[in-house]
Amino acid sequence: MVRRIVHLIGIIFISLLLTGCWDKREINDLAIATAISIDKKDDEYHVAAQVVLPTELSMKGGMGSSPVTLYEASGKSVNEAIRKLTQVSPRIIYLGHLRVVVISEELAKEGIATTVDFLSRGWEIRSDFYMIVSKGRDAKEILNVQTSLEQIPSNELYNILHTSEANYSSTVAVNFFELKTNLERDGKEGVLTGVEILGDPKKGSSKQNVEMIIPDAKIKFKELAVFKKDKLVGWLDEQESRGFNEATNQVKSTIGLV
Repeated sequence: MVRRIVHLIGIIFISLLLTGCWDKREINDLAIATAISIDKKDDEYHVAAQVVLPTELSMKGGMGSSPVTLYEASGKSVNEAIRKLTQVSPRIIYLGHLRVVVISEELAKEGIATTVDFLSRGWEIRSDFYMIVSKGRDAKEILNVQTSLEQIPSNELYNILHTSEANYSSTVAVNFFELKTNLERDGKEGVLTGVEILGDPKKGSSKQNVEMIIPDAKIKFKELAVFKKDKLVGWLDEQESRGFNEATNQVKSTIGLV
């Protein structure tokens, strides 16, 4: 009798280890977002997700259309807006591969504590994506510009910021973990790089933008956004930004004229 009970307990224990992927989601059911933008309009958050189209990036080639698409939704919170993206997207928006999150200057001035809190609680969201501030334009417009060197615009944003920080030091590539730490640490404030559009944003959203030698619209990283607690309080120009990086020992390589 005791032996049977031991066997039964053993079977139950082993069965607990064989439950499988209870929360699995097939890749065919997901829309992989590589960037999101967050704007604040009339007490509502407006979220746009830049989603990769796998068929346009496959070795077999696609239909020749844009390799990404943009889904948009609004809500009383960032979480609600992202959930409402399912009203326009045939697949669940997956945020596990984010490269960049763009927040508008208006939202940054109002305060990003709520946004940071949401991003830190998302169980599928990693903390290594870059945070940037859209200067003078809606954050959504930044994600709507077609880029030349990188097929996926979010990759170009990520790489430009990384390259600029490493070779000229007028920008800072701040990932989400660093920003959250700086906002929570006493005696230290947050700093993010600003981004703007050079040229015509409407023409920049067209695929023809990448077919021209001189595109109608380009992305440029410019100036540093300075925060006090969670609110944007001002901008550092190029020289001040380089001085900030020197003072905080973040200069990897730069150049100066004597």
